[in-house]
Amino acid sequence: MKTTICITAAVLALTSMGHSKDKLPLNTEILLQKLVEWEAEEIASYEKNVQQKRKQVAVTLKSHLKRATQSGNLKTANLIQTEIDKLTSPVASATTVAATTTTPNSPIKRKARTDREIKSILSGHKWKPSGGNPSFKVIVFKEDDTLDCFTDETSTKAVYTPKTRIENRTMQYWHANTGQWQDIEISEDEKEISMYMGSAKTFKKVTYKK
Repeated sequence: MKTTICITAAVLALTSMGHSKDKLPLNTEILLQKLVEWEAEEIASYEKNVQQKRKQVAVTLKSHLKRATQSGNLKTANLIQTEIDKLTSPVASATTVAATTTTPNSPIKRKARTDREIKSILSGHKWKPSGGNPSFKVIVFKEDDTLDCFTDETSTKAVYTPKTRIENRTMQYWHANTGQWQDIEISEDEKEISMYMGSAKTFKKVTYKK
């Protein structure tokens, strides 16, 4: 009888070990789910605060735009209007809202991309024009935080190599003519990017595909 009990206990222990590899314990799953829900709430709160601040800054910039327009400084007015458009665009106002939508007892659909993920998406690929009449035929993101821009697909020498950085989970590049960091938007399917390029007079939004 004692032997039978020992064998049964051993079998149950092995069975339990086998199950533990297939599925996490309930208390572990609950804790992880609570973490996911907390992250969603924190990101949603952050996003709300960011959008409120963006709206406040956009309102102030409109007064700057009015002064620049009234003084006849159209070049400055156009640059200010570009910044207002970026602050109030649907893309700018949805950096993480869609990514953090949840339903009860379900995980986040997609979290905001990490810096490592952003670099992985952009680096190591040749990005070619897909819209907006870009000035460059190929752009290549490099691991040394620079962006090589080529006027010819067969060229091996970049004609423009601005610095890049990741700020608030967004890739940016330094635009020398405007003296500002410009955002680079990554599409949901990660196959297309959008960015503002060109001279201060012909500053426009362009798109590239892998």
